[in-house]
Amino acid sequence: MEGSKINSILTIEYMCNEKENQFFDRKSAKKDIKELANHIAGFANASGGTLVIGISDDGKLEGFEECPEKYNKFLKITSGDYLKTMPKFENETINIINYKGNKDKILLIHISPSINTLIRNVKDEVYLRQGDSTNKLSSEQVKIIELDRHEISFEEQLNTRSSIDDIDLDMVEIYKNAISANEQDLLDILRARRFLIKDDITRKECLTNAGTLLFAKDPSLFFPTARVRVIKFEGKEMQTGADLNIVKDKTFAMPLYKQIKESQKFVDTQLREFTHLGTDGEFVTVPEYPKFAWEERNN
Repeated sequence: MEGSKINSILTIEYMCNEKENQFFDRKSAKKDIKELANHIAGFANASGGTLVIGISDDGKLEGFEECPEKYNKFLKITSGDYLKTMPKFENETINIINYKGNKDKILLIHISPSINTLIRNVKDEVYLRQGDSTNKLSSEQVKIIELDRHEISFEEQLNTRSSIDDIDLDMVEIYKNAISANEQDLLDILRARRFLIKDDITRKECLTNAGTLLFAKDPSLFFPTARVRVIKFEGKEMQTGADLNIVKDKTFAMPLYKQIKESQKFVDTQLREFTHLGTDGEFVTVPEYPKFAWEERNN
C-alpha cells in the first residue's frame, strides 16, 4: 500500500502509528461530518495540515467499508453545508487493504493555512488547531485573531461597555448636517453608518470603538488617553511642588471633533499678539506662535 503522493511524509505506517500533532489528525469514517468539518476549519485557522478519514483514533485501518455512503459526503465536507467560509484544500483518495483484509480506501484532506480570513462553521463558530487537538475559541479569542489578521479593524470593534446613554446627540446633529442627512433620525444615522450596533449576546445597542471616539460624551471613560490636555506655564520648563509654575491647565474630554475645535479655541485665547511697525510704514500684528504650527500639533 502506498502513501500520499501530495505529502511524502504521510505513509500508511505513519498515518496509522504516528502520534497526532499540529499538522496531522486521523479520524474514523464513522465520525460525525460536522465534527470533522470543525477539524478542517481548525487546521485552516492555524498552520494548515492533513485530516485523514478512514483510520480510527487508535490507528485501526477501517476505511469506508462499514459506512460506504459517507465517502461522497466527506468529499463535500468543505462545502457551505458545514463551513460558512471555504478554506483552500485538496482531496486525495488512497486505496488500501483494511483491517479485515478487504480492498478499501481512505480520504486525505490537505488543508492550506488561511492567512487573512478566519474559517467559520455554519454556526459562525471558530476552531483552531493547537498541538494535537482542535479547540473552539471564545468570542474574545476570536476578536484577537481577527485583529491580528486584519479581518476587522480596531475601529470596527464593538465597545460593549457603551450604550445609547453615552451618546452626545449634539455631536450627532453636527454629523447629520455635515452629511446632509436632514430627514433622518439621529440614532438611525449611527445605525446606518454602523457606529451603533446591537451586541449579539446582550442584544444591547453599543457604540463601536470609532463611534465611541466620535460620538461619546466622554470617550476618555472608555479610552483614558482619548482626551486633550492644554497646559500653559511660565518660563521654559514646567516646575513642580512649591515651584509649580502652571498658569492654565484645562482638559478637553469630549467627542473627537469637539476636542479639536474647543482646544484650538482655548489655545488661541492663551497666546499673546505682538504689534510692530512694518517696513512699509504700516503696523503689523503677529501671534506669539504661528497658528499653523500649533494647530498642526493639536491635530
